[in-house]
Amino acid sequence: MTRAARSARSGRAQKHKARQRMQVAKPNNKKLEEASAELESRFIVALVGNNYQAATGEPYVVIVSGGVKEEGCPVVCWCSSEDHAIRLWRDAINEYAKEKSGVLYWRTPPQLDRRKIARDYFYVVYSRLLISDKPQIQPQLLPPEPPTRAQKIRL
Repeated sequence: MTRAARSARSGRAQKHKARQRMQVAKPNNKKLEEASAELESRFIVALVGNNYQAATGEPYVVIVSGGVKEEGCPVVCWCSSEDHAIRLWRDAINEYAKEKSGVLYWRTPPQLDRRKIARDYFYVVYSRLLISDKPQIQPQLLPPEPPTRAQKIRL
């Protein structure tokens, strides 16, 4: 086996291991759904958008377990249990929404992510949203529909 082939094989193996370490854990987590529903009950909820900015022209805010995160920065707080990650996300979202009113724009609804580090799993809740009372200045692009089975076969 040539050196280039070994290097390519090792790169594919590393990517595969990275995909295994980062997984979405239990997308239908009941406690996370309850926390999300609690937030949504306090605001008018707009459709999930697919823009960099919300319909008001303002940038979305990234809220993770532990607080607001700058876009592109690593997650600061990985939790040892799903419950703890959800509780920290709920606290962070309540702190952000405390003095807000208007419309809730989801860019990424809350997701519980799981990562395996050494032998243990760690969890974080990730979401991108905006709560604003400013008027809409641009339409919200909807996420693309997943291809149907017939479309996948043609591809």
